[in-house]
Amino acid sequence: MTRGLASLSPVLLSLAAASLLPGQQSKALEDFEEKRDEILVQAAHRHLEYGLDLRKQGLTTQAAEQILLAAETARGKHPGVSIVVSLMRTYDDRFWKKSAPRPTRAKINAYAKRARALDRQDERDRVRIGVMALQRRLPEEAHAAFESLLLDRDEPLEFDAKGRVELDTGAIPEEESTRLREEAIEINWLRYVRDAFLKKLPEVRAVAEVTSEALRVRTDGTPESARALHALGSALLPEIEEEIGARPRQRLSVFVFVERATYEAYLDAAGLGEHKVFAGVATGPLAVLTSEALEESDLYGVFLHELAHAFHFAVSAAAMPSWYAEGLAETFGGEGTFAWTEGRLVAGGLMETDRLRTLLEEGGSLPLREMLEARAIDVWNRNRAAGRAFYAQAWAFQRYLRHGATREIAERFAAWEDACRAGALGAAIGGRPGEGKTARDLFLELFEADLPRLEEGFRAWLKTL
Repeated sequence: MTRGLASLSPVLLSLAAASLLPGQQSKALEDFEEKRDEILVQAAHRHLEYGLDLRKQGLTTQAAEQILLAAETARGKHPGVSIVVSLMRTYDDRFWKKSAPRPTRAKINAYAKRARALDRQDERDRVRIGVMALQRRLPEEAHAAFESLLLDRDEPLEFDAKGRVELDTGAIPEEESTRLREEAIEINWLRYVRDAFLKKLPEVRAVAEVTSEALRVRTDGTPESARALHALGSALLPEIEEEIGARPRQRLSVFVFVERATYEAYLDAAGLGEHKVFAGVATGPLAVLTSEALEESDLYGVFLHELAHAFHFAVSAAAMPSWYAEGLAETFGGEGTFAWTEGRLVAGGLMETDRLRTLLEEGGSLPLREMLEARAIDVWNRNRAAGRAFYAQAWAFQRYLRHGATREIAERFAAWEDACRAGALGAAIGGRPGEGKTARDLFLELFEADLPRLEEGFRAWLKTL
């Protein structure tokens, strides 16, 4: 049975605040880390077992997600997890069930329910870790454990009559609660723990937010803006889920800055300064953008583009080539590819004719091999026109592979996507850098002999749009 904070006596809580001698602190920390690792290894094993069960069912994206979660949780301390990750990468698509059908909505829903149950078990374990730190008089470790827990609970901070943060398991001690209150940010007039993103914005004291189970939209602008963009994003999520055949475990987040200066200050603080050439950027399940100087339709396009990135990053750890990442995002947020009318979203349409016509002009598009190897940011830094052309070409080439080439090419392209996501190609796992074959390597392995034929067919297909 999990022991919560409510089970700690006042004497023990007062001892937790007392300092330890250097030798005692070292021993207490060593003991704490050993017990913490035992708990985390047990949690990792649960995710590993579920991931292997999903593998048998042919749910490759979901299985890979659970196996990678096991690796992140275990942090190299579960030999079985390390072996499975190694096999997953070594054998590529041979690791997975052959000819697995695209998951049904019922299977996706069943996975989401089971994954949430495992997440709740993980949360109880993390409470135990925080309690252990208090018992061993390790306040910084306790603070890190409870702050992390509160961030993942993603709920407003609630305080009791003594000013302590209340949890289902009891109340966090007053000193720790005071620290949490002082560092909190006001969101819709309620206090929340600052996440890693908001810690980079100490000057922002209050934001507007609209949140659902799947999506959070925050802005330093108006509540009306947050509501409008949340409605747009919520309409997009089922469309991307249908395209990819997976759903993020965690909530996606988008932050919209009214002023570009604040947006750029965040990018600098986050080590993303080179991305200032763009109006938005996505990192994992978080996307940020600025609405300054954007017409409403352009803002919607940037929002949908970055949300599509965040969705894909959230369901797959694979490091996909730039042409693929941008082409997929433009499928949902490119000019002409979507229409948002009276609360109804139509996505996946043809890109605006003028952008496609530019690709057929002399020098209007990159040679195919060059496009496959290019980074969007490098092309954009040449000039804005080249960047826009790269995005249009990436969108068009993906659409050609799916719908304009032969059925055999489309099937091979889909198999490449599945192999990249299932093997998390190029991704860091369990703190280790990406190693082995990359997604680009695998694409060339599958298509290099066909590149001249694909380039010719692609240009002919473009003329038909």
